[in-house]
Amino acid sequence: MCTVTIIQYSAESDRAGYRLVTNRDEQRTRPEALPPRLVRTGSRWAVMPLDPVANGTWIGVNDAGLTVTLLNVYPGGKIGKKKGRRRSRGLVVRELLACGSLGEVRRELKRMEAEWYPPFCVLAVDAEELVSLRWDGRATEHSVHKLNEAPFLYVSSGLGDEKVIGPRRELFEEMLLAAAPGDLAVQQDRFHGHLWPKHPELSVCMARADARTVSVTTVEVIGGQARLWYHGAPPDEPCDDVELSLSIVRPSDEQAD
Repeated sequence: MCTVTIIQYSAESDRAGYRLVTNRDEQRTRPEALPPRLVRTGSRWAVMPLDPVANGTWIGVNDAGLTVTLLNVYPGGKIGKKKGRRRSRGLVVRELLACGSLGEVRRELKRMEAEWYPPFCVLAVDAEELVSLRWDGRATEHSVHKLNEAPFLYVSSGLGDEKVIGPRRELFEEMLLAAAPGDLAVQQDRFHGHLWPKHPELSVCMARADARTVSVTTVEVIGGQARLWYHGAPPDEPCDDVELSLSIVRPSDEQAD
């Protein structure tokens, strides 16, 4: 259960790059996540919070400037699965953060046996493109978008994805698609903190008897730096934020080494 938005900073500005924000919605009984830390994954370094249940994650950014995030998918109807123990979806993000480019991500996604996992949607972003794979338990759907097409929105909910996409999409279009370029980041944060008092279960900052928004993670990749901010509480509750950064290693830098 999550809400993810992605905006691109103009290439003409001194802040060329992108910004991704995700609300993590979880069962109230699930153990609290571990704060972000620097993790070695393959030949790359990445910053990510960790889920102590399976040692996976739902969001991370690596030193190639790639951000990978994941949402659960809640489709209607019967879904298929492989026999035997299923793998944690959070391991998908860790594995993809070992990639050095979106080209590598796309190759890994094409090789992935998605049926070993419960339904999910994984997103991988660099300064120019967004790559996604959606597995609904029956079939996989791959897509590629240029990051300058528009701000992007992805949502999921244990109530059923179709129940929340309508109201959240309408709010997203009202707040972000109409925003001036200089106001996009501010409106993005306001969107992720939005609550409908009469319908908290449908809200971006959601709350139900069994689940709620438990954290907000923001990633900015600008120039040669990647930064991750982690607010380990609902956006409307105070807490000590954690901020970590990485220097981005360009292919020419790796060759020089």
